[in-house]
Amino acid sequence: MASGRILGLSGRRPCGSISEPANDGAVPMKGLAKRIATRSREDSVDEGVALIELALVLLPVCLVVFGAVDLGRAYLDLTQLKNAARSGAFLAQSAPTSVSSGTNCQDPQNIYYQVANELGQSTSPTLPAGTKLTVTDLTSTVTFTGCGPDTPGTEHYNSGQIIQVEVSRPFKLFTPLISSIVGPLTLTTRVQVVAQCGSGTGTC
Repeated sequence: MASGRILGLSGRRPCGSISEPANDGAVPMKGLAKRIATRSREDSVDEGVALIELALVLLPVCLVVFGAVDLGRAYLDLTQLKNAARSGAFLAQSAPTSVSSGTNCQDPQNIYYQVANELGQSTSPTLPAGTKLTVTDLTSTVTFTGCGPDTPGTEHYNSGQIIQVEVSRPFKLFTPLISSIVGPLTLTTRVQVVAQCGSGTGTC
């Protein structure tokens, strides 16, 4: 009996002893906090990498998109300038010295008016800001200005001479980086015609 009681007592825990929790796979608090901190750092790194990748992708995409927009704008501007130069050259073919308005070059019978009107300045025949018009006799390398018929001695030209009407204006790029490197550009278009008199020959 004594031995049974001794054995029974030996299976009991002493009074005041602390039992250890059973190890059921739970993570200790310190280890859990460490894992959370590590995970947070990894997430931050992943977010940073994602932002860098996004920036690397967006840069060429923006260049392509803005480049396409600038290309379209340049094409439209050149088309408009070309039409304006053709309109001025049509008059220059028969009156190359009638460049601007004057007593004998009343609107719309002058090249300046024809060009301005084609550029959308019908209500006020004034060239848009920055737009330049140049009328040149390529045969004699003379640039016509003003209203030739108003000034004796400057109204004559020879039939068969090559007359060039040049229209230009500045063009600003919207494309990032490229605009800061290249700066403002100038779009220029030229149209050449052969000067003709009423009879087709001689001095006009």
